[in-house]
Amino acid sequence: GQDQERWLVEGLSDSTTTWNLLANPIMLAGLNLGTPDEPLITRDAWVGYPETRRRVLAAVQESNVSNPVVVTGDWHASFVLDVAEEPGGPTVMPEFLVSSISTVLFPTDYREHNSHVRYFVAEHGYAVVSVTPRELRCDFRYVADVWDPDTGIARTDSWVLAAGSREPTPA
Repeated sequence: GQDQERWLVEGLSDSTTTWNLLANPIMLAGLNLGTPDEPLITRDAWVGYPETRRRVLAAVQESNVSNPVVVTGDWHASFVLDVAEEPGGPTVMPEFLVSSISTVLFPTDYREHNSHVRYFVAEHGYAVVSVTPRELRCDFRYVADVWDPDTGIARTDSWVLAAGSREPTPA
């Protein structure tokens, strides 16, 4: 609602911290689930609410929020995305979206029609986000066997974002 939106925008705008992480349950960057000729979006992401999304992203840009980063879940796959007001526009902030540890995966790779997707993996796992004054690091950790309670980590894919940058890179 309007009160929550105002609280969020004011909190980000007034922040004096080095990093400003926006943790939320649904994707902010958005995906075209269709084709360029027949785009398809879902309301189960911020793009389903375009005016609210536009206002929040505009406020982040206008306020020159220091190192804004989105950390998200609930897509049942892992992503690193560029969040922009319009497709192909300048990146407002990066988004690190983490998979689920055990729920059904969403294996469809939508990168062909979504150039803002830097990374996609449909495997079970979790992420660890570490923040220092100089960088943010996101380690996507994937479990070897979701059915084995004693399973280990099969692999880790890491991404780093330097303070002052909007472009995360593989570590």
